[in-house]
Amino acid sequence: MFRGIHPRLAGIGLASVLASFAIVAYYNVIISWALIYLVVSFFNPLPWSVSNYDKQACPEMFITTEYFYKDVVKTINDDCSLMDTRTQIADESIFGWEMYLATLAVWVVVYFCMWKGVNSSSYVVWITVPVPCLFILVMVIRGLILPNAIEGIEMYTLGIIDGVKPDIMAKLQDAKMWASACGQIFFSLGICMGTMTSYSSFNPTNKPIIGDGFKIALINSCISVIAGFAVFSVVGYLKGIGSPVSDKVSSIGLAFVAYPAAIEQMPWANLWSIILSITLFTLGIDSAFSMLEAVATVMADTEWGRAMPRKLLALLLCVAGAFSSILFSFNWGFTYFDVVDHYLTVYLMLLIGILEVFGVGWAYDLKSAI
Repeated sequence: MFRGIHPRLAGIGLASVLASFAIVAYYNVIISWALIYLVVSFFNPLPWSVSNYDKQACPEMFITTEYFYKDVVKTINDDCSLMDTRTQIADESIFGWEMYLATLAVWVVVYFCMWKGVNSSSYVVWITVPVPCLFILVMVIRGLILPNAIEGIEMYTLGIIDGVKPDIMAKLQDAKMWASACGQIFFSLGICMGTMTSYSSFNPTNKPIIGDGFKIALINSCISVIAGFAVFSVVGYLKGIGSPVSDKVSSIGLAFVAYPAAIEQMPWANLWSIILSITLFTLGIDSAFSMLEAVATVMADTEWGRAMPRKLLALLLCVAGAFSSILFSFNWGFTYFDVVDHYLTVYLMLLIGILEVFGVGWAYDLKSAI
């Protein structure tokens, strides 16, 4: 893939591929959380049901918060205090076997999604793309008919929180907000991860790609905007019922703490929990095997990679990734997860993107680079 390209530009491309592998190593842990929630969604009542309030180990904590941080990622101690990573890493390490087994299951699914390269992944996307889109539409419809959903929509579209309008100019001058927004767009589109490059390399040499690029960006952004209505309608509903988790609108806090709290209040709670879990799982798997396919494509272009069967190459990558995910399966691994997620998907992706823009001028043979 990098043949005929200036060594500096090739080095930037290699950095983006290595970043993809590092992202998948922790990203599959997030997918494992969705898989855990999918399994427990078949329990009646749900583990975070109000009927389990009397069984709570930490009654002063909201039950969805306790379930996620105590039972799933295990960052809350038996005395309901947050684990101090500075003093307890060596003294009280807890390995999350359930989480790691779920992570291994995710890696197995990723392997079978890419074991024949683009030939197998092209069939998988017929499931992993339309299914979450359909479920997102269902969740939007359900969310919009919830009581007090309009307050969440105002938060989403106008930034109005508790009747207070935001300072637009102050927000526009917030560098962290722009960095997070760019990192999210880069991540959702697969920019600077080698994903687009690896898949586009299978196109005919003279195929026009500008139109496809616009279509991908437009469809991705439209789906993200639509999904926002599903998210913030639930936030408005939680505020309406006085839920203490209604302010947890970060990605992880919303998906695994706030949204389950809202689901538990709805009729057919188990069904909505299953839909949410499948949506998160399919969206995650789609991104995971795409990023790993970028790594496999680059390795398959090397001399030793061309001599290796594609199934074996995919197996080696998945085994290496499964071992890398061990780091994030300990109770203190959530701290490293937070650090890697923030600095890798935001700042590193932005840095690679800037270097790639300027690096195009370093290519001494544009025709061979294309």
